[in-house]
Amino acid sequence: MKEILFDIIKIGLPLSIMGTVFAQGLMLAPGQQLAFFKEHPLLMLRSLVVVLVLVPLAALAIILLLKPSPAIVIGLAILAASPAAPLQFINIAKQGGSLVYLGTLHLSLALLAIITVPAVLYLLSQALGFRAEVDAFQVAKTVGQMILLPVILGIVVRSFFPKTADKFGPALGKVAKSSCMSWRFPYS
Repeated sequence: MKEILFDIIKIGLPLSIMGTVFAQGLMLAPGQQLAFFKEHPLLMLRSLVVVLVLVPLAALAIILLLKPSPAIVIGLAILAASPAAPLQFINIAKQGGSLVYLGTLHLSLALLAIITVPAVLYLLSQALGFRAEVDAFQVAKTVGQMILLPVILGIVVRSFFPKTADKFGPALGKVAKSSCMSWRFPYS
């Protein structure tokens, strides 16, 4: 029974995340991200530096200050090295944030993750004394499947069927979000 549950999670959770990211893509008009990047290069550069440099440095400082167990150290290092979280969009509109800015940042981080995740994790592993081997090809495959492909498909659908995207995007987003949030991982 436990193996069946793990198999369901292995299939269901990625599909939920991909559905969420596809719904996010339905909210993004084609070309907006590139235009935003060109119009606000300093904002994007500052944002990328914060996420890719300051967050890992803050994680390193917290780890060195609090000296948690090795498992927590490794978990925090992985979190600090993985900047493109697919669930960032969930409440951005409700909080008054810019979907165009967040979409641009999210796609930029996803594209850069192929290089930055292995590099940041390597640097943190050296500083914290654990061994980390990250295959850039595997990172590219995961980012491509879980983030880039679904969001690009959403943008393409929106470009050809904007009314359909407006109509079904929010409902799909709610279903995918609730599906992502409902997963419970058994510990034993």
